[in-house]
Amino acid sequence: MKEPVGVASAIAHVDTYNRILDTLNQCFSIDKSFSDAVSHLKHLQKGAGGINLATQLDADGPILLATAHAFIELHLSAEDKKKAIGFHT
Repeated sequence: MKEPVGVASAIAHVDTYNRILDTLNQCFSIDKSFSDAVSHLKHLQKGAGGINLATQLDADGPILLATAHAFIELHLSAEDKKKAIGFHT
């Protein structure tokens, strides 16, 4: 997330972000250090207002992404890594 998230984009991504956060929290439950790393992240609230959503995505998105990548590197096999990042052989 190199550029700031716009308001319209943030509103459009609320459900996706929340679904990803839920999925990763389930995955991270096997390793307390990962679970702790994202324990402060909260679901986006649709009624929070566009600028608040954009700000939250700008702040939380990179943390969630970096933690997910670290989890993939540490806990997944080479084959599972390919699947997790979208490469299919």
